[in-house]
Amino acid sequence: MRNVNVNEPQNQQSCQTSVTSSTTHELKIKQEYAIEYYAGRKPWELRKNDRNFKVGDTINFTIIETGCKYSRDIEYIFEGGEYGLEKGYCILTMSGYRYCL
Repeated sequence: MRNVNVNEPQNQQSCQTSVTSSTTHELKIKQEYAIEYYAGRKPWELRKNDRNFKVGDTINFTIIETGCKYSRDIEYIFEGGEYGLEKGYCILTMSGYRYCL
């Protein structure tokens, strides 16, 4: 196990917290996961980072089973390559929950 000093900045490439220009992404999601978002139990999303996600971007989700749409904003990104998360994948912390018309 690796010792981590919480007072020292860690690998700056592992996370992104600054907001730059934003992009809107269109993604599909299973209904079971959308329900967890709506209930407030799952404020994150594990995705392949093939879209160059950035803090401040918006994701418009389409629920596969129903076609309903909603959007969320990216607040934090943990990029893979360490701590067991495969390189090329990321965990997105999301906020907001807006229905899209």
